[in-house]
Amino acid sequence: MNKENLKRGQELSSSIERLENQIKSLESASKFSDQAISLCDMVGRHVGSVASCWIDFDVLKCLAISKITKKLNEYKQEFEKL
Repeated sequence: MNKENLKRGQELSSSIERLENQIKSLESASKFSDQAISLCDMVGRHVGSVASCWIDFDVLKCLAISKITKKLNEYKQEFEKL
């Protein structure tokens, strides 16, 4: 394994660990902790907020876990190919 592969392997390992921790957090969560969710535009500027009661936590949780799992599997596949 060359230096580039080692570096990429370390990056992937770190990303995999971070995503696995995020999934664990989501799986154990049952609601939002804040009363409002901040909203940003495409460049990151704050454009307002919405009350968290208007957002279905369970739907958001499922979507987030699904999206994170997809990315996690991509990283794991790439790591295995190294």
